Amino acid sequence: MEEKFRELFDPDAGLELRDDFVKELEASVSSTKERISFDEIKRRLELN
Repeated sequence: MEEKFRELFDPDAGLELRDDFVKELEASVSSTKERISFDEIKRRLELN
């Protein structure tokens, strides 16, 4: 039953990521670009 709920709420549950996507994601995470928090984004967009 828990598995059925998971499938309903997350249709991608159980799927695997493609190797090229994983490599791009790893490169993005390890880049030296500045990162800002979600709270900072909300503040800059005046969404508080």
